[in-house]
Amino acid sequence: RARPADAVLLSLDEPDPVAACWELNRQGHCTVVAVSDRPNTYECVRVLNAGADVYLDAWAPLPEVVVRVRVALRRSARLTDREFDIPRGRLYAEQPHM
Repeated sequence: RARPADAVLLSLDEPDPVAACWELNRQGHCTVVAVSDRPNTYECVRVLNAGADVYLDAWAPLPEVVVRVRVALRRSARLTDREFDIPRGRLYAEQPHM
């Protein structure tokens, strides 16, 4: 089994984003960033209650997305009392295997 990701971007276009969020947390992924192309308060509350750490508008500028992920990773590292070096280089994405 692959090591859980430090951060996962979850597209809320998933058929059941709340179930997907619960599953990502169950698998041990540290930080779940929910991304919606149609942001609304109801959806935001649902995914944050399901364990997402951050809720973002998909149209947010890339620098904002990057800094919000870094903040969530710092917070996660503090909560788990682990050292975490947040790289300032490239970011990459891959499809999660569920």
